[in-house]
Parts: sequence; C-alpha cells; structure tokens
Amino acid sequence: MDTSKANYGVKGKTKVGQTIQEDLVKGKWKVTKRETASESGLTYNTNIIDDVLYINCKCAMKNPLVALAPAIDYTFVLKVTRTGSVRITGQRDGFPAYEFMRNITSMKKGPEIIYSVVPANAKEIGGLFPFLKSEWVDVGRSYDSTKNN
Repeated sequence: MDTSKANYGVKGKTKVGQTIQEDLVKGKWKVTKRETASESGLTYNTNIIDDVLYINCKCAMKNPLVALAPAIDYTFVLKVTRTGSVRITGQRDGFPAYEFMRNITSMKKGPEIIYSVVPANAKEIGGLFPFLKSEWVDVGRSYDSTKNN
C-alpha cells in the first residue's frame, strides 16, 4: 500500500497458499497430501473517496483436503488515510487467528499491530461455523506525524 500523493493505492494480488496434510508413517511425520484451494473465494477491491483509500476484502474459502470443511469467512473494509490513520470494520468467523498490522516508514520502529485475535485453543475450531460464532470488528489507529506516534 502506498499513501504517497503520486502513487496512492494498493499494488498487490490475492494469493492462496498450499494446504499440506501430514500423517505419522512408521514413526515419522510425512507429507501425504497437498492441495491449493481456488483463489475465487478471496477477493479485494479498492476505491479512493475524498482522499481516503478504502479496501474491501472478502474471503469464503474451505480447506481443499476436507470434503465437508466449513469455509473461513470474513468481510473487512480497511479505511486508510494518506497520513497513516487506519480503521478496520467488518465481520469474521470466530476461528482462525486474524491480524492486521501497519508500518509507517517514517515511524522507524517497525510494524504496529492494529487488530489481533488468537483462538485460545484448537477446540475453538467450531467458530468456523458462522451460526456458532461470528464477530464484528471495529478498530482503528490514528497517526499524527507531528507527534511521531
């Protein structure tokens, strides 16, 4: 994401990593299956309105190795100002973990976590079923370059 006046916008693409299954074979963990889900369930688009960048992100993707797996679902809108303020709103499944970070190069202190949620344990996998647990997200961070926060 570039917030400079000349290049204001997002340069990127959706990318889905490979899902790997490992099984214990003769006392050693071995990769037994690999598959990559279609990228069709992962989308984003951008708009600039009144010098504010809006990024609309959507995901509805299933584990390609599990026939009846529920999808990981989220819909987020990221609102980014050219000064570095960020607001994230949307809805997500209660599982898996989610994290948004920003890195303002002039801050010279590395990435800052804007939003982070980590399941307490693997039993929370039921949160993949939206009717069991779906959470609303509304968080933000401002940035004042005069304070270098």
